[in-house]
Amino acid sequence: MKNKRLLQDNTLKSVLAAVVLAAVAVLLYWFTNKRKKITTYGVKGNGEISEAQAQYLAERLFDGMKNIGTDEDVINEVFEELSKHKRAVLQVHEAFGMQRYCLVGSDIVGIKLNLNQWLKKELSAKEYAKWQLLYESATK
Repeated sequence: MKNKRLLQDNTLKSVLAAVVLAAVAVLLYWFTNKRKKITTYGVKGNGEISEAQAQYLAERLFDGMKNIGTDEDVINEVFEELSKHKRAVLQVHEAFGMQRYCLVGSDIVGIKLNLNQWLKKELSAKEYAKWQLLYESATK
């Protein structure tokens, strides 16, 4: 008796339509956010270090900063490596992209920041000043 009532007053059809619409909206959102990334400094393919090295260093930095507490040893190691090159910090910046900076430990909550913004939030003013100089010398 209940099944007949659901079909007669179109409740089931309305719910199904809403579910299909929601699924289509999620798929559209997912496909539109997979578009090609725009580079900030234009050094992605023609830099001093390989793209694989830049990606590796970006991942090390992210791993050193993503959890509660900052692993400053990792950040200093990457800084030392990048200091050997004129523009490598820009390549690592591009490889880092925009990562969600979370205050509550969830990837869903938080704002997307680039590498420079992450460093500014994670490091003391004195430590961040070193990175700022590295960025400035690379953009000249």
